[in-house]
Amino acid sequence: LDVQNNLLEVLEKSPDGLDPETIRMLLYQLLKGLAYMHSLNMLHRDIKPENLLISDRKELKICDFGFARHSKRNSD
Repeated sequence: LDVQNNLLEVLEKSPDGLDPETIRMLLYQLLKGLAYMHSLNMLHRDIKPENLLISDRKELKICDFGFARHSKRNSD
């Protein structure tokens, strides 16, 4: 993965916003990544544009797990 920028940098370069297809692609990848972490009972706890890395091919990676914690799920 060739990471070029974080999401904040991408947004700053696009003052008129991102096109809907790019938004859809990035949001899908973010939700898939969060769903995977949650399936492992892991909470990131610091999702923000600076912690979302974007490659030149618009691949999203979540970074900075400094505040991440393991979640204890209640069995109902």
